Amino acid sequence: MQSSNLQQDLMQSLQLATQDIANISYLEQIFDLLPVSIYWKDRDGRYLGLNRFAAQTMHRQGYSVNNKNDIKHRTDFDLFDTNTASQFRENDLQTMSNDYNDSSSFLEIANNGSSHNLYQQSIKLPLRNNANETLGIIGCTIDISDLHIEKETSLQQKFALLMGSQHQTLAALDAFTIEVQEAITKINTRQLWSSLSRRELQCFLLIARGYTAKEIGKLFNISHRTAEEFISRLKYKLSCTRRSTLIDKFWQMLSTL
Repeated sequence: MQSSNLQQDLMQSLQLATQDIANISYLEQIFDLLPVSIYWKDRDGRYLGLNRFAAQTMHRQGYSVNNKNDIKHRTDFDLFDTNTASQFRENDLQTMSNDYNDSSSFLEIANNGSSHNLYQQSIKLPLRNNANETLGIIGCTIDISDLHIEKETSLQQKFALLMGSQHQTLAALDAFTIEVQEAITKINTRQLWSSLSRRELQCFLLIARGYTAKEIGKLFNISHRTAEEFISRLKYKLSCTRRSTLIDKFWQMLSTL
């Protein structure tokens, strides 16, 4: 099973057990046995707790964390650089604004001061009490930096490796899409490509790989009609009437970045 699916299953299992922050303390010993990072924060972003794996992962990534107590009652702004902390806080606020107990999935990029960014897939749930008051968030994070191919590899090679993988994940696709968008913004003359939204660009990548609208819809958990709308917008923006021309445009784009 893919790691993102494992996260979703875990978060669904935790959903009923974590209706109140007070209940989580009883689960902390169980969390410490799990090989994924789990943490929970209050509304102001202060860490109320985390499992042993989360603390070990942060220490291994180069942050000044030796044990769980080094993190409790601190915020992301105490632990990370401003850009990284701001990204985490924005995602937490979005999660807390969700209706009901819907989870949110994020590709989060952190900087630990090294030459390469850290890429992680996070799924977060709002923590609410029995009165449906929002108390904070609980998150589950997996480090996917090893899925993000080194910068020295060309985008064409990365695309081939990504699409040739038997364990393709949305997180890996998100990471590659972000890199393509970053490359596009560095070339001011490529206005044609910069007009594409992230989802349109992802559909562009998948069409070049041979995905149908139905398969794209299944991957993104959207209807095939919605996927077809993205493809129609792609054709309009890139002045293409046929799928084969769209694929040619994709390789033209990738070769110029």
